[in-house]
Amino acid sequence: MIIKLNVISWTNPDLVARVRRLWFKRDMGIYRLILALCVLYSHAFGAVFGKNIGVVAVISFFVMSGYVMALLVRKYYPELIDIPSFYADRAFRIFPHYLFYVFAVMALASQWGVVGLSEVAPWQVASNLVIVPLNLYTLFPEAIYDPPSWSLGLELTFYLAFPFVVLAGRRWQHVIFTASVAVAVMAFLGMLDSNYGGYRLLPGTLIFFLSGAALATPERIDPRYPVIVIGLAALGLAATLGSDRLYAMPYDFEVTVGALIGITAVATLRKLPAVNVDRIAGDLSYGLFLSHFPMIFVADTFGLERWPFVPVAAMMSAIISYTLIERPVLALRHRFRQGAHRRPNASWRENQVRIAADGREHG
Repeated sequence: MIIKLNVISWTNPDLVARVRRLWFKRDMGIYRLILALCVLYSHAFGAVFGKNIGVVAVISFFVMSGYVMALLVRKYYPELIDIPSFYADRAFRIFPHYLFYVFAVMALASQWGVVGLSEVAPWQVASNLVIVPLNLYTLFPEAIYDPPSWSLGLELTFYLAFPFVVLAGRRWQHVIFTASVAVAVMAFLGMLDSNYGGYRLLPGTLIFFLSGAALATPERIDPRYPVIVIGLAALGLAATLGSDRLYAMPYDFEVTVGALIGITAVATLRKLPAVNVDRIAGDLSYGLFLSHFPMIFVADTFGLERWPFVPVAAMMSAIISYTLIERPVLALRHRFRQGAHRRPNASWRENQVRIAADGREHG
């Protein structure tokens, strides 16, 4: 049945209910692709007006990650017993596509040599395979084979912690959120390393993940969190613009702008209907995020101009890797979720209702 969307039809309660049921299908794919392109630009071509738009994009990614994970946990993994399944789900999402590009970079480094990556030592290989240690990559930059993947290390630490934060209840969530705000503020003011404390490690960035989670599931995560973070980010932006010291600190300006844009964008985009082009763009965003630095390596190793080679080759690589790697794994992940969604203590009919609902929603 074709639903006609017009000004009058929005007053129809049935239509409003149908649109609300689509909320889990919000891939925000076009926005994710734009963020991935911002990261690509910052790595391949440098700063914009002296600031790193890639950092702005990464903070927005954190907000979006919190939003998506909150919906995922609520829908498929709401209980303590579900945590191992949640971890497996996230491993299905992160590792196959990532390992494809890690092994590609290792092959490039071994065959032709890449600046900073000519050595493929066992400890380096192990760090890259596990991902989490890459969160500390600035301590040993030569060890990371796909530099943007440091943020995947941060994402994984968030995945490990998030189910317990959800299950902890409001009182402990307030304690955790307040502690994260304190770390972020101290990093912003320079009392802690602003790079690590405010951008690269979970204690100072958890506020962004929790802001996104609160936008998705305000019944489980306090909906005041994004409001508080927006307020702090606005004050922080005003402070950086008024202080040469704060403006020069990495990455005070970018983090505050990223928080303002990220929370506003997710709060707005979650209300829009899903469209096919949005999903296609979202499918390519992760591959583009992973592939652009290997393409930078290729360009620099063989003396090619980064423009237009890097963006064009990275997009083509993203299409290929999505087709060969991500799409088959995506089908497996959806089947895994359907299995995880069956409750052992539920009746056969209840489980069939759950599975039927899964078929109407995109996970």
